[in-house]
Amino acid sequence: MTTLRQLEYLVAVVDEGSFTRAAELLHVTQPALSHQIRALEQSTGGFLLERLPRSVRLTPMGRAMLPHARAALADAGRARTAARQVAHLEQGELRLATLYSVSLGVLPQLSKRGGRNTATGSRSGCSSIATPTSWRPP
Repeated sequence: MTTLRQLEYLVAVVDEGSFTRAAELLHVTQPALSHQIRALEQSTGGFLLERLPRSVRLTPMGRAMLPHARAALADAGRARTAARQVAHLEQGELRLATLYSVSLGVLPQLSKRGGRNTATGSRSGCSSIATPTSWRPP
């Protein structure tokens, strides 16, 4: 079975042009990287890379797989981003600035409903900030 990690390794080897540089970039050992590429090649049924003395080159099978590997990694990144955005919205904070007169009528009602929602982890409440008495509207 092909994993995202294997696809990430394939893309890194191709982009870096070397197993050694790709392993450094990915913070893995070169033998571990080679093992994962071999496992990927075994699961796809053929060689994806031609190993040369100082570089690597895609085989026809590798050239066919590479755009799909990049697309799968991009899709996984978009899925992760979408999930994180939802999580941050549920745990966000909203701060309002109002006129003193509004804070006397509307905001106390909101603060009565304030508290912590244990399902989403969100909080609501009300606090006030004193303004200088010397300020006058234009």
